[in-house]
Amino acid sequence: MQASRTSINSATLLTTSCRSTYAPKHGLNPLRQALRAKSVARVYLKVNAEDGEAPRKPLIRMDKESTKGPINVSRSNMLRASYAAGCACCAEMFGAKSAKADEWNYIEPSGPRSWGGVCSTSKSQSPIDLSVGDARDFALDPSIVNFVFKPVQTTVINTGHGTMQVNFNNEPLYTEYGDRLLKLLQLHFHTPSEHAFGSKRTDMEVHLVHQDVESGGLVVFGTLMEGDGSLENAGLAYALDYCPPPTVTGVEELAPAKIDPTVFVPKRGYRKFVNYNGSLTTPPCSEQIEWVVFGAPIKVTDGQVTSFKKYITDGGKTLGDNSRPFQGLNGRTVVRSGFNLANI
Repeated sequence: MQASRTSINSATLLTTSCRSTYAPKHGLNPLRQALRAKSVARVYLKVNAEDGEAPRKPLIRMDKESTKGPINVSRSNMLRASYAAGCACCAEMFGAKSAKADEWNYIEPSGPRSWGGVCSTSKSQSPIDLSVGDARDFALDPSIVNFVFKPVQTTVINTGHGTMQVNFNNEPLYTEYGDRLLKLLQLHFHTPSEHAFGSKRTDMEVHLVHQDVESGGLVVFGTLMEGDGSLENAGLAYALDYCPPPTVTGVEELAPAKIDPTVFVPKRGYRKFVNYNGSLTTPPCSEQIEWVVFGAPIKVTDGQVTSFKKYITDGGKTLGDNSRPFQGLNGRTVVRSGFNLANI
């Protein structure tokens, strides 16, 4: 997953040692209930989508050690606290580039083993093998994920880092995720897949990068893609049709047609997922990223996979893949939405 090129002036998810006294309209995200049982307290936010806008209300929290009752926390205070909590990565994600931001690729001496900084020193990195033995099953209802998508016009760019990116700048699209509202920023592709079940990577993976409209934190939905499909995937065909040629990088083109990004996720009834906290999968590898990866893949054709690989180049040389190796779990909790790995 790559950082969005969209400029965003907001902070990442604020995690505090307090409990919310506000009950969201649609009930608590079951995943959050499970996490709260593990004494991981979150600040809960009320979000109601109306006419493309997400109204904001002050947070109401109860200090864990206080007997003085609820405390109003303004959004500005929340953002300041969030930055103080360690959101140094935001500048890197949403605008400011490191000195070597454009000097990495997928082959040595500039490949994944040589990515420095957070990529090599931090312990909550992505991607991971999602069938790790200590993953925990919870009876999470896949319907807590609701994609409120429709056909929209987009821009498409060849990033120059081995992938094409579809940006959703023209018209806002949202995903309801439990009690949260997420705005779709962009999507991009990797081959082979970066995540895997049982260490078995599929032909491709698409990452739908979202931003929480209240906290500013990133949530990425990953969909595995399998070749040998009898029909082309309409979404991948769209990206291939309207992306500038592999030799033209950094140029953002307005696509003349519209696309409904629902074609990049499994159909309803096949959206069981795995959830964990990780990072961007490309430099600067910033952390505090929430991942939701679906167990059921979608189909593409072998020809589409071959066409996409033409974009994985460095100085005209085809690299073959743009996937980061698996990263260590390092004590993180992986939550499965109650499905058996043998029956996904």
